[in-house]
Amino acid sequence: MLRVREFIRFHQIPNPLRQRLEEYFQHAWSYTNGMDMNSVIKGFPECIQADICLHLHRSLFSNCNAFDEVSPGCLRALSLKFKTTHAPPGDILVHKGDALNSLFFVARGSIEIVREDMSRVVLGNYNFVWEDCKYKLLA
Repeated sequence: MLRVREFIRFHQIPNPLRQRLEEYFQHAWSYTNGMDMNSVIKGFPECIQADICLHLHRSLFSNCNAFDEVSPGCLRALSLKFKTTHAPPGDILVHKGDALNSLFFVARGSIEIVREDMSRVVLGNYNFVWEDCKYKLLA
């Protein structure tokens, strides 16, 4: 947290962005204990990276119906491409007009989708979002 505060002070980050940075850091820390999983995983050969990633995403693969008919080899390859994102409650992941070039799978927690007409949908564990960015996605 000290490095985040030094960054905020050095770059004179104003509120409420300062508060968002601190909340994000605290939220991410609570999930990872400060460990940068990507840098740890990258230290291994690719075949071991695939096994690690497959293990890390096993719950999503076994509980999300999008993967019901996917072969083990395909799951192994997909697991290497997944990027885990932690977002504190209320954080906006995608803004209206952003290019959406990813699928979002909810492995833990929930995500709220707000349409322009203000209709809302809340997706929970093992749901996914793939539509064009006509929505605001809230963590």
